Amino acid sequence: MKQLDPNKMKIGYLVLTSVKPNTLIEKEQIKMGFIKEQAQWTHTLGSIGGYHGTEAVWPKSGVVDIQKKYVDRGAKIKVLKYKGENFMERKRYKVALWSATKCNLRYGFFALPWFKLKNLFKLKGQNFLARLSYPFCSFKEAWAFYTEGYILIEGMEPQSFCPAHFAKLCDERVFEEVTDIYK
Repeated sequence: MKQLDPNKMKIGYLVLTSVKPNTLIEKEQIKMGFIKEQAQWTHTLGSIGGYHGTEAVWPKSGVVDIQKKYVDRGAKIKVLKYKGENFMERKRYKVALWSATKCNLRYGFFALPWFKLKNLFKLKGQNFLARLSYPFCSFKEAWAFYTEGYILIEGMEPQSFCPAHFAKLCDERVFEEVTDIYK
């Protein structure tokens, strides 16, 4: 069984997960124009170092043991490090702190239909159903980066992010994959 190396899981890193079967999210992301390799990532969480992360899930966001909840259950994970200026020296702590401020909030189910509506009706613009007081996973993580001054996609607000956006940003070299995360 795989074992995460807690020394490689730095605070402020972003974690993408792919838990099968999760075909609904994957299919919607493909309809949004993402390739299968990007769309397979259906959940995001922020690392707070070691085995732990913060995530927005039902019924409310909180702290999770990444090893127990994802790795031990066979989920694929991808760990990303932002390549922005001053991120590794100082800013990654602030990004993690901003993400953690959204713990203990109810999950933002009300915002999720927007992704389906966007695909069905070819809607433009931002996710008007999202509320920061009820975050969903990728919104919470994108918001943490934006709050610290990192505009990940010009003209796009955090509430319109889905997990595949982060995978695409890795492909575009905005994030760098941390590949040596296992012991």
